[in-house]
Amino acid sequence: LTIKEKLGRIDKVRIAYLGASNNMTNSWLNIAARIPLDLRIGTSPKTLPDMELVRKIQEIGISSIKVTNSATEAVDGAEVLYTDVWASMGEKDKITERESLLKEFQITSILLQHAEKNAFVLHCLPAERDKEITDEVIEGRQSVVFDQAENRLHAQKAILVQLEKWNHV
Repeated sequence: LTIKEKLGRIDKVRIAYLGASNNMTNSWLNIAARIPLDLRIGTSPKTLPDMELVRKIQEIGISSIKVTNSATEAVDGAEVLYTDVWASMGEKDKITERESLLKEFQITSILLQHAEKNAFVLHCLPAERDKEITDEVIEGRQSVVFDQAENRLHAQKAILVQLEKWNHV
């Protein structure tokens, strides 16, 4: 919703997802099976996504999918940079290891310079500031993280309204 709001389209968007592979990585891969995207996943060799899922999505042929161990390569020319916490719920004991593995994939103002000039940054929140994203970026002019949070609220309310309608059928 936020990408559509900001770019006016959702297909053929150049998206760089940076960080640990998790539920958000899988969500992006599943979206890429339905909407044409140029999806680049930047992560360490030890935090790769499910490569069988990546292969299946590539075979569908709707989107361009690239998994790289270079943050700069992932971000090069991207219109959207997306990240998530490096250690999800139930994985907080892995945070020290993930920090050392993923430091290169932190979204910083320097990394952001490799993206398109008007690229914007998304994060599904809550953020671990100065880990996967710096304060400077999340509070910066290219961050639409808080617009994204507002849009998620509206989307969730719409789901609740629809569920309520189905309940009365």
